[in-house]
Amino acid sequence: MDRVPGRRGEARRRYGFALGVVPGWDLLDTLMDLPTGLPVPLAALDRTARRRVAGAPPGVARVADGQVIRDLVPAVTPLLAVVLTAEWQAGLARASRFAPYCRRIVLGPPLPDRGQVLETAGQLGIGVAARAESGLAQVLLEPEQVRDWAPTTAWWRFCELTWRQAAARR
Repeated sequence: MDRVPGRRGEARRRYGFALGVVPGWDLLDTLMDLPTGLPVPLAALDRTARRRVAGAPPGVARVADGQVIRDLVPAVTPLLAVVLTAEWQAGLARASRFAPYCRRIVLGPPLPDRGQVLETAGQLGIGVAARAESGLAQVLLEPEQVRDWAPTTAWWRFCELTWRQAAARR
């Protein structure tokens, strides 16, 4: 399910502008306050925000006739973070970093003490998958949905950095 309208074709649109990742905190923060595809009077923005949108790369926003229109939307929405680990407590700690952004699951070695790991993971809402002796992974605990999700500048930057990784693998 798309959380941000207008996502379809965003990667293709960015390629058309030779626009890659837009990771800048200040610019993303400014863009968060602008609706996608609708004109906003430049006078409604403070001087710093006007300077940011005016200086943004082509494809981010259009500034003309005293208005700004935001075109940029996140190119991807990460739905699940998979954290690989050799040590369960470290893996759970790393997976916790993704809590505000998406569901998460830790994939690790066979569990010597299921109770402790599953209890901790369950309290944190983190899924658990363990490699079986066959080499296949077995999901022991499903990850929970993100509670009270709301888009933030940090979430958008996370989407941008995730897209950078995905685009690099093409």
